[in-house]
Amino acid sequence: MSKVKKKLLIGFFRSYFNSLSYFSKERAANKAFKLFVSPRKGRVRENQRAFLEEAKAQVLIVDKLAIQTYHWPGYKETILLFHGWESNAFRWKELIAKLQEEGYNIIACDAPAHGNSGGNILYVPLYQKIGKAMIEKFNPSVAIGHSMGGMMLLFNQHLNPISSIEKLVCLGAPAQLEGIMNNYYQLLGLNSRLQNGMESFFQREFNFKTTEFTVANWADQFKVQGLIVHDIRDKVIPVSDAKLIHKHWKGSSLHLTQGLGHSLKSAEINQMISEFITT
Repeated sequence: MSKVKKKLLIGFFRSYFNSLSYFSKERAANKAFKLFVSPRKGRVRENQRAFLEEAKAQVLIVDKLAIQTYHWPGYKETILLFHGWESNAFRWKELIAKLQEEGYNIIACDAPAHGNSGGNILYVPLYQKIGKAMIEKFNPSVAIGHSMGGMMLLFNQHLNPISSIEKLVCLGAPAQLEGIMNNYYQLLGLNSRLQNGMESFFQREFNFKTTEFTVANWADQFKVQGLIVHDIRDKVIPVSDAKLIHKHWKGSSLHLTQGLGHSLKSAEINQMISEFITT
């Protein structure tokens, strides 16, 4: 999408949502949330298809959604991989190759509304249901999540601390919902009336305020070992989020990179993950 089209689209939604909020704050909040959780990309591209087709495994039905899983067999422990927003399982290609060489049993999935999975929307509590189902089915000793996938794993660890997982790896993971929502409000220029409506929506639908949905409220109780990786110049999720997670997660180590951005794709990171899993 060109910058001009993006500005026009943002302007349209700003005018529409803010105007609607004066007629029905609840309806405006519902529509603003729907836009917030609707990805624009992340489906499988042509250059990704062959790699994923070779590993396609069973489709899991979770919360009435068809979730595509992928399997790269190995004789060692099982590792689960969870991608982030507007991505899919292909993002793990290089890491999968590294872990395959070392004999690990690797399973990934496409999140709802991404890759080959069903659905049209994605948000962390929904993703957590998928993560919980995957963990219960495949009994992994290690789980790795990028961005939203990392936050989902931390949320699931909070809700389900007793599981097979011994180690968690979080790459570029956000620590708190409040910052994400504030960015969304600022991007669209949503008025205070609609922002209040959004806060009421979260309380009504999920039984929490955006200020309450933070790893700082969960991680003190974590028993699992953790590796947190974040780039100091990440333009999507600030490095302060990684530092906050590390501060409260006593069993974690923090590694900061420079120049890898939010994607954190590099042989260096893959080697670091391998060493963390092995030790």
